[in-house]
Amino acid sequence: MRFNILSIYIISLLTVSCVEKENTDKKIEIYLTNKRIESYEGIKPENLKDTTKFKDLLERFNKIAIKLDTINNDIIFAGAFNANDEDLDVKPLINSNEILMFDFTSSKIIMKESVVKKIKDLDWKMGDDFGRQFVLCINKKPVLNGYFYHPASSYLSNTYQIFIDDYIKNGSEVSYKIYFGKDLYTPNLKENKEFSKIW
Repeated sequence: MRFNILSIYIISLLTVSCVEKENTDKKIEIYLTNKRIESYEGIKPENLKDTTKFKDLLERFNKIAIKLDTINNDIIFAGAFNANDEDLDVKPLINSNEILMFDFTSSKIIMKESVVKKIKDLDWKMGDDFGRQFVLCINKKPVLNGYFYHPASSYLSNTYQIFIDDYIKNGSEVSYKIYFGKDLYTPNLKENKEFSKIW
């Protein structure tokens, strides 16, 4: 009897934490941006009257499109950004049939193994060490914006990010963790209003 109750409890937990995308009629896809979208965070160096406290940073990164966080005296390499339909590649990087489910408890996307090659073979000319911008869309509506990051990168994002080598293989499926911010904490994807409308 105790075993049956425990089994029911474990099944209930798994049902709540993992939500299958296939149970919805929504088309969920991941697109790359067709150009580097400027972050709405921070201030452009040329707009500052006094750049003396950022002198060393500006001398080091003067050829790269960076922004400055004047409150925390920090540099923004890959800040949060907004995207619309015109900013996206014509075809998705990851199709709806390749995205199998979301694990909201651990902030993971479970996908078919075929996505690994697509993600690892990304062209890094646009993002270099500062991530390659992606946009997760539901029915072609941008819902979550972030960056794919190469493991060699030293500069983290202020927003959502997925590391291209940070996945776990399970049979023919892989799971990629979504992190948030420079501290790489696990975001609660359920707080995203668009996700909550679906499940």
